[in-house]
Amino acid sequence: MGDRQLVHLHMVDRQLVHLQLVDRQLVHLQLIDRQLVHLQLIDRQLVHLQLVNRQLVHLQLNDRQLAHLQLVDRHLVHLQMGDRQLVHLHMVDRQLVQLQLIDRQLVHLQLNDRQLAHLQMVDRQLVHLQMGDRQLVHLHMVDRQLVHLQLIDRQLVHLQLVDRQLVHLQLVDRQLVHLQLDDRQLVHLQMGDRQLVHLQLVDRQMIHLQLDDRQLIHLQLVDRQMIHLQLDDRQLVHLQLVDRQLIHLQFMHRQLFCRIETLDLNPTRTFNWFALKVTIGHFNVSRPWI
Repeated sequence: MGDRQLVHLHMVDRQLVHLQLVDRQLVHLQLIDRQLVHLQLIDRQLVHLQLVNRQLVHLQLNDRQLAHLQLVDRHLVHLQMGDRQLVHLHMVDRQLVQLQLIDRQLVHLQLNDRQLAHLQMVDRQLVHLQMGDRQLVHLHMVDRQLVHLQLIDRQLVHLQLVDRQLVHLQLVDRQLVHLQLDDRQLVHLQMGDRQLVHLQLVDRQMIHLQLDDRQLIHLQLVDRQMIHLQLDDRQLVHLQLVDRQLIHLQFMHRQLFCRIETLDLNPTRTFNWFALKVTIGHFNVSRPWI
């Protein structure tokens, strides 16, 4: 038929083989062995639809809609959309392999063997998330949020935050190895074999604390507080204070007292009193003097 009506119709053995229409209507329809092989429409409608062996092989749409859809063996293989929507979706053996979005949404999502392999987002959201063998390997975020998180074998290896939050946290074999904070808070904390090895603070707080084999080795404070404290083999070796406090204290072998020296015991009096105390064995001798 003419006049913008049916243009072509072809049948073989009572089966429709080819049908074509014009005037913004059905343009092409083809069947083989009672199965749809090709269907095409125009004017912002269905553009391409193809089936093979009763399975959808290809589907394409225009006008900012579905652009590409492909199935193989009843499994989704490829799905693509435009207009800042779904851009790419890929599946193999009923498992999601790749998913990609744009317009500040999900950018990349990949799965392998039913395990999350890669996830990335933008616009101040999740930027990177990677997992391997059901274990979190890497997580990265921006905009004053989590910046770095890494796990290996279900153990935290590295955690880092910004904007006056946690800066560095590291664990190895379920033990804290390194912890660091900023903004006048904890600066350094280190542990080895479940024992505190190093602790440091700033802003007139504790500066240094070190332990070895569950024994205090070094402790230092500032701002009119304790400046230095050191222990060795569970014995006090050195203690020093400032600002009208104890200046030096030293012990050896838990018995012999070596020296205690103080200054300015009573600065309000006319004479400044100084005290010297000496201990030998278990006997103490004290005498104030001017």
